[in-house]
Amino acid sequence: EFTNPFRATRQKALRVCQILTLPHHQRQGHASALLDCVTKDVEAEDMFELTFEDPSAVLTRMRQVNDIIACKREGFFMFKDVQSISVDSEVTKPAYLPFVWKLGQSYIDRIQKTLRITRKQIIFLYEVLKYEALLLQNGSDMSDKAALEYQREAKDKLEKLHKFDLDKIRNSEGGKNEEQCTMALNILYQNQVAYFKSVVSIANGRLTK
Repeated sequence: EFTNPFRATRQKALRVCQILTLPHHQRQGHASALLDCVTKDVEAEDMFELTFEDPSAVLTRMRQVNDIIACKREGFFMFKDVQSISVDSEVTKPAYLPFVWKLGQSYIDRIQKTLRITRKQIIFLYEVLKYEALLLQNGSDMSDKAALEYQREAKDKLEKLHKFDLDKIRNSEGGKNEEQCTMALNILYQNQVAYFKSVVSIANGRLTK
């Protein structure tokens, strides 16, 4: 348990290091159920958020799946081809969001207060659920304006995140190699959306049970 004295309200937060499940009890839902219980404790004690310290890849995915499920149950990030609100509009209740809508601080604050998750997790949910909505609308054809804009934003973020490695590729062989850099960036993007599909599929499977 941690306390942030600089926050005016809800100063306490809870941090999980790892969840350990013995081998013969794994893949039965125990860790996910335990994580649900911890989340309920954070809500019951009106803590600011639940954070994780250096989680394993398995725990990270479990956390993301649980957050996707919670987000869908609360009606956040429901994207659809609608024109009900403008790009910068404040959204104060569950509503369909047009694909041009951008994530703002007020929406982040509302999700954080409801789900008790970090800003980083909220941005992940925005990215993964927007991608799912685009897939549902377009199928495999991701060539419309909204899909192309999503790809541009995602690749811009990946380029900043992997700048060091991409710069090494770009400046390989003693000169500028933009084609190889573009190929590497495309691979990063395809790996990311493949992961998005995986975690959404797991979450949707649990929601339908």
